[in-house]
Amino acid sequence: MKENLNDYVKHRESFRPFALSIRREDCSRYFDCSPAGRFMATMGFAHSESKKILEGFVLPGDLVRLHIVERATNPLLWKLLQRFGEKSPAPILVNTSFNLFGEPLVIAPRDAVRSYFCSGTDAVRTSFRGAPRRIIFNASSTASLDRVCAGAGDVGDA
Repeated sequence: MKENLNDYVKHRESFRPFALSIRREDCSRYFDCSPAGRFMATMGFAHSESKKILEGFVLPGDLVRLHIVERATNPLLWKLLQRFGEKSPAPILVNTSFNLFGEPLVIAPRDAVRSYFCSGTDAVRTSFRGAPRRIIFNASSTASLDRVCAGAGDVGDA
């Protein structure tokens, strides 16, 4: 998975660490955590039993870049992590900025649509503040790839 993200989506060097998002309540089960982890500004240490399920995301010295999610400050991501953990080996998701190599960060629905179609990702779900509706794109979407990647139109046209 890490190679796909670096090679096909982010187009960046393989040594750059992705952050692993985890709920505060689950963090100590998998990592030695720092309170600064909620800002993705620190590294943590993976417990030895966690390294197998985190293969490819553990750096030399058993270091991992952490994003600790608190229910009060990010209830949607907290709930997603909870639900994901119910159906997977661990309640951990990879967290990276939503932009392509050389592109600015996604800040509007049109940016998200363009990055989705130009990246090769499987799906994207957005819920932008002020957007009239949620936007979900997946492999069955019918938007014109050429027009979106060229930056023409807005979300209503896509």
